[in-house]
Amino acid sequence: MTRARPIVGGTADTAHPAVVAIVEHRPLCTSAEQVRCSGTLIAPRVVLTAAHCLEGLRGDELEVGFGADLRVGPATFIAVEAATIHPDYAPGLQVAGHDLALLLLAEPAPAAIVPIAIATTPPAELMVGATAQLVAFGAPADHTDGGLRLAADATIAEVTATELTTAAGGVPCGADSGGAVLLATVDGERLVAAIKASGVGCTPPGLATALADEHAAFIAPFVAAAATAPPSTRPSIADFDSCAITCATVDDCPLGMLCLPDGEIARCGYRTLRTVDVGAACTAGADCVVIGQGADRACRLVTACPPDPVAPGGCGCGAAPMADCALPTAIGIGLLWRVARRRFAR
Repeated sequence: MTRARPIVGGTADTAHPAVVAIVEHRPLCTSAEQVRCSGTLIAPRVVLTAAHCLEGLRGDELEVGFGADLRVGPATFIAVEAATIHPDYAPGLQVAGHDLALLLLAEPAPAAIVPIAIATTPPAELMVGATAQLVAFGAPADHTDGGLRLAADATIAEVTATELTTAAGGVPCGADSGGAVLLATVDGERLVAAIKASGVGCTPPGLATALADEHAAFIAPFVAAAATAPPSTRPSIADFDSCAITCATVDDCPLGMLCLPDGEIARCGYRTLRTVDVGAACTAGADCVVIGQGADRACRLVTACPPDPVAPGGCGCGAAPMADCALPTAIGIGLLWRVARRRFAR
């Protein structure tokens, strides 16, 4: 069976470096990048994407990948520090669902990448029959060929204050959600919508959330706040001992990690990997996993954290073996790699 390719009808794109991939944590260093969605850099520390891309995950579990082809590089990854979903987002509602989210990057995007300007009012060129360009990264559900930025022309079939529909040309597909809908205007190329979905099996129509009416109340205030936002105060993974340090909230953990219950205590770990002891650098193997985000990204050997001593009678993982004491599991990819249910453009 032939898999539907990201942006059906698309070709490799090198002209829009501000269109980015949004990736999840991938445990194995030898596995492909886990491209969850796409997005567009609209300010040095702000990426616009689709709200449904954050379903089931915190924004700070994600990274943004800059590069035309993440499969072969070169690529730059930056951690997401925080995210906000449109307050009127209605999951599953295709029309007027406000399917938008904004990501705050932990640091500015590379200086050479210029953010794409949003059409803050509907341009005269935005009309039925006009040609827009869809640009996004994408991947089928198994992620085997994700990470390539593609672009395709599409004919606009319907325009409303909240939605933009395309009926011919390129069609969004897996992980293209949040990608860019661009239009040539008298003022230059403008971002007019964010990709949301398509017909069953990646067939027309293509659906996108219009941006002009969302700018003043939702987008502009976030961008303004991001311009003066201080750097992240979350600890660096470089000198963080996940096994020795307990946490009270996620803010006690490096970006990408959660504060996870572990017996009678809580420690920092990944949703997929749980809490582990980080060892030496590595290149391959079932215990060689990706640790850290952005500049801290590295392939490291991991092992289960040792048991913690507890008071007699307790059920911490240092107590005498008990049937109801949950010990950390061994690092086996078949046990640890739980791929969360994803919702892609469709």
